[in-house]
Amino acid sequence: MVKAKPKKHKKQLLLSKSEFARKLEISPAAVTRALKSGRIKSQKKGTREFIELYSQKAAFRDAPARKSAMKRANGSTGKQKINGKKTAADEADDSANNEFYQRRAQLELIKIERAKLELAEKQGLMVPYSEVKKEWLGVAENLKKNILAIPSRIGALVGAHSKKGRHECEQIILKELKRSLQTIGE
Repeated sequence: MVKAKPKKHKKQLLLSKSEFARKLEISPAAVTRALKSGRIKSQKKGTREFIELYSQKAAFRDAPARKSAMKRANGSTGKQKINGKKTAADEADDSANNEFYQRRAQLELIKIERAKLELAEKQGLMVPYSEVKKEWLGVAENLKKNILAIPSRIGALVGAHSKKGRHECEQIILKELKRSLQTIGE
């Protein structure tokens, strides 16, 4: 007669939260959430919490299947629906989330544009406004001096061909040039 061998019981294996998470290849935060929600149970030994691997592993592994079934039933949001429609609170949440992501996208675009401008400036493709303004003011001042010097240069020529004297011709030309420069300045 052959004797039946007694069944071996798995030895109770107590693990810390982080060890349990590593064994199941999940994050320690997921283990903490499961403990708080009551999906898995822990045992206290002194001041530390331990989780029994074999019994709690099955309870923890069943949770994703329940969660995905709930998502399929509720339209993949995991939120309760009333008569197949979103509640007002869900609509408000969706609206707030949508606005948040739009604002975030705008901020990212601004950051990208700023980075492009900084790169262009470093590459010498961009010049700061103050430098451009200073340069153009110098150009305008030089142009003004040259234009206002015209009467003294041509006054003698015009005066020689005119009945009026050189000084009067210079004054007439200067007056007209100043009027033209003032019009341009406005």
